[in-house]
Amino acid sequence: MMRLNIQQKSANLPDVTYCLRRPLVAGSLGRRVMSLAALCLTLTACQSVRPEPRVEIQRVLVPTPIACVPEALGGPPVYPDDDDALRAAVDGAARYALIAAGRLLRMARQAETESVIVSCRG
Repeated sequence: MMRLNIQQKSANLPDVTYCLRRPLVAGSLGRRVMSLAALCLTLTACQSVRPEPRVEIQRVLVPTPIACVPEALGGPPVYPDDDDALRAAVDGAARYALIAAGRLLRMARQAETESVIVSCRG
């Protein structure tokens, strides 16, 4: 029977005391891992605090359509020189009187509408 001496080191087994004494981070690879971990924690911390969203109210002036034609303008008048009235006239003088009366009404209406058109353009 073979007795193992505790003081002897076996060639197949690693030194246990060396494993316990070895630092957790050794060499440049360990520094890289720790640097990467620190960088990730730093970036994660930056993302955890988000600023309040900025709410800005902008006033936009939109032109609203305004009616150019005043309601007081009204509709066209009933002209006395329509086709039926001219056919019913007894002679040329009556027809001429109807046409003259219609022309006076048209000129008055044209003066009203021209003033509205000028105000709408300006």
